[in-house]
Formats: sequence, C-alpha cells, structure tokens
Amino acid sequence: MTLTLSGGALNFPVFPQGAGSDCHFAAPTGTDCEITRTVRVASEQKTLTTDHGRDQLTIYGDHGEIEFLDHGLRVASKMKEVWSIAHDDVTSAQAELHWDRSMSRGEFSASTRVSTTMHCDEHAFHITAHLKAYKGKDCVFERVFTDTVSRDPVKEPD
Repeated sequence: MTLTLSGGALNFPVFPQGAGSDCHFAAPTGTDCEITRTVRVASEQKTLTTDHGRDQLTIYGDHGEIEFLDHGLRVASKMKEVWSIAHDDVTSAQAELHWDRSMSRGEFSASTRVSTTMHCDEHAFHITAHLKAYKGKDCVFERVFTDTVSRDPVKEPD
C-alpha cells in the first residue's frame, strides 16, 4: 500500500500576544489506578576519590525493577561507571563502564550486558566495547567492538 500526497494545508489559529482565547479545556485527569509496581527500589551513588595524584569518579546506579500490572512485563537496569585521570598526565585518562538491562514475563527473560573500556595516549582514545545478549541464562549473542578516535578531530589516528 502506498500513500501519495500531492497537496494540502494545515491551518492553526493564531492569537495576538496577550489576547485571550475562546478555547477552554477541562482539567487534566490521571489514570484510575497504578499501572506499575516497584519490585526493586532505585538507588544511586557517586564517589569522588583522590589517591596519589589520581582522581577517580565512581558512579553506581541501580535504576530499580518495575512490573507493568496490565501485562506483567518486568524491566530493570543497573550501571557502574569508573572514570579516572592523573593530575599531571592527560594521557592517563581511563573509563570503565558496565550496563545491565533486563526484561522478563512469566518464564521468559532476556537481558543485555555491555562493558566498555577507554584509555588513551597522546594521539588517540582507544575504546573497546563488549556486548552480550541473553535469553534466560543462555548467551545468544556476543560481539566485541573496538575503535580508535583521534585526539585531533581533523587528523585520523595512526
């Protein structure tokens, strides 16, 4: 099926600034009942430490788990990121990121895990990402991605 439009117009009323409108709406209403249930409460923690001239920021986030009451789907996610750099060496920057996301309903469950690392030298940032997808406890997909990004946005890394 194909829809082809050869013309048309949309006309919206335009009111002078500050002028009232004859258009009035009823007060907004919410749903009659809750649509989700909290299975695991969300939490977050950030820690900044300095040790021997190196700063490290650790971010932990448990985004909780909720269940949609009308169809029973549960969704959850957690993450941890560690960023660090030495005070006197910009080439010492490092990052390590881990993200887990999952969903389930009844006997079915699926999840993904992504772990990414980044380090650098004077010319480029070096990135590796490891992706795993699971159906239940079985790993059904796995891939490692690598990339190098030049510190000079005009020049490609060697």
